[in-house]
Formats: sequence, structure tokens, C-alpha cells
Amino acid sequence: MSQQSRCSSSAEIRGQLPRKWPKEAAEAQRFAPVVVGTVGTTGLSRWPRLWLLGATVFLWSAGMSSAGAKVELSVLSGAVVNARSPLLLRQEGWPDVRISARFRPRPLSFPLYYALRVGRGGGRSLEAELVHDKLYLENPPAEVQSFAITHGFNLLFVNVAWQKGNWAVRAGGGPVLAHPETVVRGQRHPETGGFLGGGYYISGPAIQVALGRRHHLWRQLSLLSEAKFTLARARFPIARGHATVTNAAVHLLLGLSLGIPGAGAGGQSP
Repeated sequence: MSQQSRCSSSAEIRGQLPRKWPKEAAEAQRFAPVVVGTVGTTGLSRWPRLWLLGATVFLWSAGMSSAGAKVELSVLSGAVVNARSPLLLRQEGWPDVRISARFRPRPLSFPLYYALRVGRGGGRSLEAELVHDKLYLENPPAEVQSFAITHGFNLLFVNVAWQKGNWAVRAGGGPVLAHPETVVRGQRHPETGGFLGGGYYISGPAIQVALGRRHHLWRQLSLLSEAKFTLARARFPIARGHATVTNAAVHLLLGLSLGIPGAGAGGQSP
């Protein structure tokens, strides 16, 4: 891009800024990051790691201490269909932007879409699950230059699962851990705040219901097929404000499950 084009673009952005922000015109020319704490994550950043570690240790110990019980580790991936959903962008000094957003998941683009789950096998049981979802805005308004949640629209669930034969039904709920990458009105929000300084924010609640089927392969190894519905609402920072997203999605997954026999199970295949 020529020096003249850059100057022209900067002048246009500077002209759009409110008069009460004279210094922000210079910032907008450089698209400098603006750090704004809008979601109140202070004191909460430790909870995702404690949740994941605590849930895994609890489920592992519970499974290994029960005669005949086993712990199941599952890894899945697949496709996602997102419903059109409301998106609100709110920035200080600007009119709100409200659209009916169309998000694409791009499950095969890096970072990949996947689900990880640990739980006790058989009957009714508790599970911990991470769904690493992704959202790319496909119909951005004029005010938005870039809007994506690619390093995770992460859904952290604690599930109750009911298993009978080769079928399983599960329902769960938990927080959304989002990693937004946004440029709104020429202002990029930095990816260095939030949880552990990595740009992750505890953003809101999520729930799910799912139906799955097991296909036994060999010993404790099984093929899993699953369909699930998730509903989540997230609020996370953008430059000088915040965004609120509601996401409803259908997930079709395929993966593998490994059963680890507990005490007294004798390592036998089911």
C-alpha cells in the first residue's frame, strides 16, 4: 500500500472518531491495541484449570475406587451447524451495532474443532467435557473489519450421562471460555488479557444435550458416534467496549473411547 493510501485511510478513520477523543485519532492511525477491562474476570482466571484438573482427578479416583467401574477417555471431532443468532457490539461513544449473525465453524481449519471427555463408564455417571468450538463471522457489518473466536469458543461441561447397552444420553452445563480476535471500527482488541494473559475470558453459561452410540472395536477401545445440541451466551471485551453473542448449534461427532478398568474389573472387556 502506498504512503498516500495509508494517509487517506488514517484520515478517514480519524474523521469517524468522536471529537471528545482527540488522542484516539493518533491511536487509530496505528490501530494500536486498547486494553479495556469490561467483563470482570478478575479472580476467576484460575477456575478453568482448577475445574479441569479437579474434575479429572475426582472422576478418575471415583472410577478406580469402585469395584468393576472404569474410567473412559474420549476424543471426538466432526461438523457443526450454527443457527443465525443475535450479536451485539457496544463501544463507548458509538451507537450500538446489532445484527443477526451468521457464524461458520470451519472445523478442519487450524486450530481444529474437537471434543474431549472423561467420565465413568456404565449406568448413570458424571463426566467432564471440553468442546473446542470456533466461530467466524460471515456477514460482518461495515463497522467490523474482523470478528472471530478461533482459539476457542470453548464449552466446559459437567455432564450427567445415562448409558444403556450401546446407547448413551447426556446433559450438562458449565462456563464458556472464549478467545476473541476482533477489529471493530479500526480498533483491534489485544489478545494478551484475560485468563493467564493468553486472551481467554470466562464469558457466560452454556448447556448441552446429546445422544451417542458406542461401536465396540477391540478390548476397551470403541468407536463413538454422537449428535449434540449446545446453547451458549457469551460476553467478552472488544476495543472500548464488549460484544455479546448467543450461539445455538448442532454438532455431529465421530471419535474414539478408551476404557480403563477400575479396581476389581480385572481388565476384562465389557
